[in-house]
Amino acid sequence: MNNKIPSWCIDLELPQPSLKDNTGDWDRLNRTILKKFGINRCLTDISLIRRLPSLLREENFSIKCSLFRDRCGFYITGVKGKEEKNFLGVAIDLGTTRYVINILDLEEKKVLCEGNYLNPQAKIGPDILSRIHYAETKKGLEELKRLIREDLNKNIHMLCESKGLSSQDIVNVAIAGNTAMTHLFLGIEPYWIIREPYIPPVNRMDLFNAKDLDLDLSKGAKVFLFPNVGSYFGGDLLSGILFCEMHKTEEVVLFVDVGTNAEVVLGNKDWLIACAGAAGP
Repeated sequence: MNNKIPSWCIDLELPQPSLKDNTGDWDRLNRTILKKFGINRCLTDISLIRRLPSLLREENFSIKCSLFRDRCGFYITGVKGKEEKNFLGVAIDLGTTRYVINILDLEEKKVLCEGNYLNPQAKIGPDILSRIHYAETKKGLEELKRLIREDLNKNIHMLCESKGLSSQDIVNVAIAGNTAMTHLFLGIEPYWIIREPYIPPVNRMDLFNAKDLDLDLSKGAKVFLFPNVGSYFGGDLLSGILFCEMHKTEEVVLFVDVGTNAEVVLGNKDWLIACAGAAGP
């Protein structure tokens, strides 16, 4: 986030409209954020703009917003009255054999609950190669995509309900998985990932709308997928490097991520070298 913005969530007092200031509701909100935090671009989803006329007047133009940032700028992912329930986020470690869901309170900046689940794609094949081969069959890719998306929705909802939370309060999503798991989740053909010269269809993606990925969350929710470096170094590896900050250290560090696939990274702030191989399931 911008250093001037203290968290994913901000409280705002918007100037009241008048005959001398008949700026539109969205333009008024956008203008306030740009001026307050010194940023030059802020977007949102049409579903949130539809909420603004009644929300602003019910709350006397005193509201809170959730933000998400990508390389292009800032997005408003949620708008609420200040006394409404806190905005939630979800972080997903999308593993080949199992995946983990963490539900977070974005305003309190803490993890509220965690769940660990079997990846339903495992019934198609226990490893990446078998799933990629299955994706080449008629409707195989569509089935693999459907399996993981339906299971994520089911378990996010169940996890929220177990803590008295609502998945409709989830506005920001981050997903880290290896290159193949990311492509299968997105429904992108993975054929060339395992064939020389081992080129994935995409390494770095823009933010997605949760609804476009069939995730039943808050209207306007955005999804960030950690980028790949290549066919065998995915977003799960990058998220681990960023979390332990080995890319900032003076000393040389060894980082090992052991799952169904294993990645090993050696290096420091000046250089990083990595290798990968099968380790399971």
